[in-house]
Amino acid sequence: MNGPIAQLDGDYVTHSVTNDGEDLSEHTRFTATWVDGSDGWRCLNQQGTSYEPDDHTRDEVAALLRDQQGR
Repeated sequence: MNGPIAQLDGDYVTHSVTNDGEDLSEHTRFTATWVDGSDGWRCLNQQGTSYEPDDHTRDEVAALLRDQQGR
């Protein structure tokens, strides 16, 4: 953060499977720029890029999803 402007970088995973079993899950890295004005923090822009995770990250995310689903 630099004064009233902040840049946020991160990763997130969306987990989605269609009724016929097609896995539409994606890993995304993103960058967002925020500004603090009189009405509070507002996001000016965000850009995301899909990526293939390494084996460790893929296994870690799969384990977290199984835990959340009680499997």
